[in-house]
Amino acid sequence: MRIKGSPPPPPPATSSPAAEAMAAGPVGLSKESESGWSVARHALGAAVLDVAARVGQASGVPQLLSRVKDRLEAPSEREQALVHLAKQVDSLTVPQRAQLLTALESADAGKAGAAAAQQVLLATHGRDLTALKNQVDAGADLQTLEKLVFEVLSPEQRSSVLAHFAREAVPTGEVKLLSDIDDTIYASVNDPRFRKGTEYPGVRAFYRALDQGPRGAPEGDLVFLTARPEREASPTFAQLSKLGFAGSSVMTGGLATYLRRMLVPFDRERWAYGGMGAQKVKNFERHQALFPEYRYAFVGDNGQGDVLAGRGMAATRPDRIAGVFIHQVAPRTDAQDDGITYFQTYVGAARAALAQGLISPQGAATVAQDVLGSLDSLAFGSPEAEAGFRAQVAADVQALDAQLSATASPSARP
Repeated sequence: MRIKGSPPPPPPATSSPAAEAMAAGPVGLSKESESGWSVARHALGAAVLDVAARVGQASGVPQLLSRVKDRLEAPSEREQALVHLAKQVDSLTVPQRAQLLTALESADAGKAGAAAAQQVLLATHGRDLTALKNQVDAGADLQTLEKLVFEVLSPEQRSSVLAHFAREAVPTGEVKLLSDIDDTIYASVNDPRFRKGTEYPGVRAFYRALDQGPRGAPEGDLVFLTARPEREASPTFAQLSKLGFAGSSVMTGGLATYLRRMLVPFDRERWAYGGMGAQKVKNFERHQALFPEYRYAFVGDNGQGDVLAGRGMAATRPDRIAGVFIHQVAPRTDAQDDGITYFQTYVGAARAALAQGLISPQGAATVAQDVLGSLDSLAFGSPEAEAGFRAQVAADVQALDAQLSATASPSARP
């Protein structure tokens, strides 16, 4: 739930000895880049080229990229400026490399831009690579690491980069959280207990607890999976931001899968929702290849294919799945014991996650407090639904209290 930092505004256009010294051209420029630099120099001005020449300075890259975006309209000019900057990768900090990759992805820089992105990724190693990937992936837009690797890079470049990711993976001990949206974050199509659009009590606290893990790791490992096509991304980001999830990554689905759901919105047979589940499994497979240093937890609901998705993820990479949590908004159609955790309140989800060692006792207690504090402000679908939900919350809180007491008891300690 990190928010991608926006670049600072460019400095005022004032002359300086450093800028004037750039009239003769940047230092350390290879001959093969001279023609591209000439174009960039003409478009950006000496002051910005001074920044580029001294690219190791912390303020340089955001200023240059801001000018590239604002001033260079011709694709060839953007390509030449960004590709030149990529050749300076050894002088770039991790945040600067992330900004450059995002710019290369959004600039439509063609084959040269893809090669430059590959160069930056292959030049980054170990925990720096983990930090770089997370920074590229953080932000409320579609400029994600998944899109960069699977859509911008060629198949050969992609294979090289993914192999590099696998070699350089340093296990973090953390869990990335993959989440559905509808009927998981808020009541939508299949949950008559609440009015449509009602945010589920405790969902944010539960996600924060999972994100931080049992040891309180830094936040920023939340990715939303949706069957909505890419063209529906802007409303999705706006909706998530309104619900308090600004800055989270979103992996979209295909248009065919989305239309299939729209044509048969209430059919829960495999043929109706199998495509949605398969798309989420595909997204998981891609994401775990990008982040081999993490394990994953998946949270969805039993209304639209998420059970199939969770089973598919666990079957595909059981070593990478730490837990599957399914919000029960519809009657269960089978009693299959497949390692999936079903829950009706997020207190129940917290109990299960605590038992599995995925969250801390404090995290679980915070979820319960959040749910209890939200009960009087919820928009229920009916008085009967309210009574049933309050009873379920009371039962889950009582069970969690006993669980926490047993955990804290000296006799329960080894």
